[in-house]
Amino acid sequence: MNGTELSLTSGCVAALVNGGLVNEGGTLANAGDLTIEGNLINSGEVNGGGAAGMYRLMENLEHNGTMTPHQSTFELYGGDQAIMGVTPADFFNLTLIGTGRKVMLNDANVNGTLAINDRILDTRSYTLYHRNPDPASITYDDGVGFSRSDAGGGLSRETNASAEYIFPVGDDVEQFRYRPVMVRPSQSSPNTYKVRMANQEPPFRNLLAPDIYFITLYFYHKVERLNGASPAELAFSYLPSEDGTYQGMAYLSTTSNEWEKDADATDGPTLSSNPDQVSFTTANWSDFSSTDHALASYTSDVWVPNIFSPNEDGENDVFKAYATNIRDFKMKIWDRWGKLMFEGDNIEIGWDGTHNGTRLNTGVFVYTIEGNGTLLLKGDVTLVR
Repeated sequence: MNGTELSLTSGCVAALVNGGLVNEGGTLANAGDLTIEGNLINSGEVNGGGAAGMYRLMENLEHNGTMTPHQSTFELYGGDQAIMGVTPADFFNLTLIGTGRKVMLNDANVNGTLAINDRILDTRSYTLYHRNPDPASITYDDGVGFSRSDAGGGLSRETNASAEYIFPVGDDVEQFRYRPVMVRPSQSSPNTYKVRMANQEPPFRNLLAPDIYFITLYFYHKVERLNGASPAELAFSYLPSEDGTYQGMAYLSTTSNEWEKDADATDGPTLSSNPDQVSFTTANWSDFSSTDHALASYTSDVWVPNIFSPNEDGENDVFKAYATNIRDFKMKIWDRWGKLMFEGDNIEIGWDGTHNGTRLNTGVFVYTIEGNGTLLLKGDVTLVR
């Protein structure tokens, strides 16, 4: 098409087999059902024919012109597909099916429904702006289909109700994680929120306020408010069997430049059909200048026995620590003359009462236990033969 107009009226079905369609400056008005078994390259205008046209695309969309979506649906039904071009695509309904990844190489807008289904919507460093404020206007196969993003990218949703808006976010690069977020605005006025799950160690994770013991090293969420002024309830999901156990949430403060305790974090709602996935929630979050949120523990509980008997009877043969919420573990043990008998950094491996392969006799020994670079416990243990 070069400056011409191609119109499909309602009820008309057309297919471009074994090839794509290049619109170099014309108008593609589709109120019917158009299947393109190739690329769609648009440098003119693409629209829905003033109705609810269907575009089925097997390969890539390169958009360099204008889109007037009307009530149309774009269905990406091929394998790996990209939405690219110099102009952000402007969809009404966007449906992802087929196989492979659906990758964004520019920003894009969805004004009606976004059906992710069982696909990965890879926004890279770009943003999918979902304009429909209906909380049910994004659908996905729970735990399978979701949005993943690199730094700068994310999934944005407009809101106009004090309702639960689910952001199905996760990642499948290097480590598969599906960790959705819920945003419930406190007001029904218009707001826009953007969410990304960063599948990596949180930034500055060792810069901790005194009441933070540690934050997770696996992932964090970034939540932004792009428009509006409403505080919101935020809920962050996690999977204890994979992520560990935590006591609440922390946020990277733009004021102190360290991770601070979210004092209002409590057990939150269920955001996934996985019965093992749980969440923490913050009731009335308003500091959207601080965008990074991570799972946190505030204390560490350490327990050790005061006596052990390494006589190989299978009971209390090893002196070891038992702890919750501990990292950078270190244990040292000395005899009564101050000679180092044992040193270890694995909490699962204790001391068997030997030194350089020699069994030690009954006696009292001194131990220290460190975690997070801090002395947590110091005491005596009696070895009994």
